[in-house]
Amino acid sequence: MRFEVLAPTPGRMPTPMPMMAERTLIRVDDVDFFKQAEGAREQYRTIFADLPEYCCLVLYYDTAEWKPNGTMRKLNEVFQTKCERVEFGKQSERDLVAWIQRHFKAHEKWADDRLCQYLIFLTDGTMTTLAGEIEKVASYAKGQEITKGDMDAVVIPALSAQTFDISNAITDGNYDAALRKLQDLYAMQTEPILILGAIGSQLRRLLEQDQAPATRGPAEAAGVRLMSIHKSKGLEFPIVILADLDHAFSRQDFDTPVLVHPALGLGPLCIDLKRKIRYPTMARLALEEKLRRENLAEEQRILYVAMTRPKEKLILVDALYGAEKRLQKLTAAAACPVMPEVVAEGKCFGDWILLPLLCRPEAAPLRDMAGVMAGGLYTGDTAPWQVFIHDGDDFGWAPGVAVSDTEKDAGETLFDPALLTFRYPYQWETTLPAKLTATQLKGRALDQEIAEDAYHTPYIRPLVQPKFRREKKGLTPAERGTAPHLVLQYLDLQNLDVPGQVEKLRLEAKLTAEQAAAVDVPALRRFLESPLAEEMRQAETAAREYRFTVLMPARDYDPAAAEEDSILLQGVVDCWFETPEGITVVDFKTDFVQTEEDVAQHAELYRGQLAAYSLALERVLEKAVTRKALYFLQAGKTVEIS
Repeated sequence: MRFEVLAPTPGRMPTPMPMMAERTLIRVDDVDFFKQAEGAREQYRTIFADLPEYCCLVLYYDTAEWKPNGTMRKLNEVFQTKCERVEFGKQSERDLVAWIQRHFKAHEKWADDRLCQYLIFLTDGTMTTLAGEIEKVASYAKGQEITKGDMDAVVIPALSAQTFDISNAITDGNYDAALRKLQDLYAMQTEPILILGAIGSQLRRLLEQDQAPATRGPAEAAGVRLMSIHKSKGLEFPIVILADLDHAFSRQDFDTPVLVHPALGLGPLCIDLKRKIRYPTMARLALEEKLRRENLAEEQRILYVAMTRPKEKLILVDALYGAEKRLQKLTAAAACPVMPEVVAEGKCFGDWILLPLLCRPEAAPLRDMAGVMAGGLYTGDTAPWQVFIHDGDDFGWAPGVAVSDTEKDAGETLFDPALLTFRYPYQWETTLPAKLTATQLKGRALDQEIAEDAYHTPYIRPLVQPKFRREKKGLTPAERGTAPHLVLQYLDLQNLDVPGQVEKLRLEAKLTAEQAAAVDVPALRRFLESPLAEEMRQAETAAREYRFTVLMPARDYDPAAAEEDSILLQGVVDCWFETPEGITVVDFKTDFVQTEEDVAQHAELYRGQLAAYSLALERVLEKAVTRKALYFLQAGKTVEIS
């Protein structure tokens, strides 16, 4: 059970119930209980002091720091008596470099300090990841000395390493490179929230180290800049476009039950309980009028700021709905200067600008549209305004069939039948998956060898069985089939004591007791005595559970796909080893087969999967795959796929 607290309150602490589990684990991340309110701290203290035996509470501190407050004695006493503090310190880079070099030495390889540091950077320095990547690099490297090219060829960079490249490109101003890196992450179907969080963490570290990316000042910025009027204060630009002039002034301040003014006090609503009505009091009406005038004065100051930003040209955009009627109303009240009471009735910036503009000669097109002449026209000799009228219908979508002038006059539009027959030209591409596992290429959607969260054909997934039912009735067929694969992943090919190896894996918690009991020991012993196992023992290089990710042409998956389309292929190869002739790919199968005919039929099902494995290994290892083999554990048969 995982319990993350964003805004912790005692009421949100869970009441853990044992249900079908023997114990319950509760994890709370980065919560400072000493900074909670006094009442909340007391409730937390009671909860922590009374945790049942079957419940284990883990307080995990990563981004926040654990700082007990000695002055809060009761809460501090609970933590001292009930909690045990464990600090997981990250190994220093120097220790990790020595550890990596020892592991490479075990593979008879060598890497200098600089390359070890580079590998730490690529894997984020976690030892569990490093162990697997070291084995991959050592298997791939042709010479005794590891090169940077060897690491780049087979190491899958951690998210932190890839986002470092993105943030580094951003700080250098190379936005195209940052975009390409981001597209690569999207192609691998990395969650956007994880990408955003990793980039934010990296940029935050740069800020803390005073290495923030340089930003250009207003004078250096080129192109179009979007900003609010408030942010434009003190700035000037050659050309300014002031849009959305028809946006109504906000009246949210008047929607509250009680109005507040710093000088006039409170203006509440009066509620008549007998008649069940409410109405504004005189105080509220007075405050509302006062606040309305103050808000309008502030809007006028904002409009002044906006209209004084340009150096050369100001472009004003006002979208009028029902333009004729609105212009008639404004023209009737237009004057230069405008009367204060008329200004007070304005609903938006557009009204305030049109009231004096309608009195100028340049506004003749607007007066013609309204069909009304304004009084008190401006008679000066200056004409700085240019007025243009655009019909919104001219910018709308037009149907494919032209409409005749007669039909326009009749106010009717012909129906375009082509709209019903339209077909999206790239409909086929919408059915192609962006990511695919090699297991899917053989047509068995329930195979559990690869679990990479890739695209799956929808199917009904059974609920997980309770522990007591599994103990009583044993493992499912899928779980029994997984057990041999777990053993084969760690099996020592030189040691023929299969029962001893299975027991060792159980003691190391790599196998459960049920899985260990389900392992077919005779089948594994037959495999160790087989010619295929002997070839693996004699191989120059070998790897098991080898993960890969490659980009393949979509036509390899579906011949009808477009030539430029690609699909991300991901999977895990059970085993491959290198001989003087080339690479041999081996896939272990636990299918129930008895006769030679059964073996041949089942082998044919896996042809596509082995072909995908071969293609991926040839691209990753840059070596030819000369042999593809299936080993059926139950039958003890090796089948080569041509």
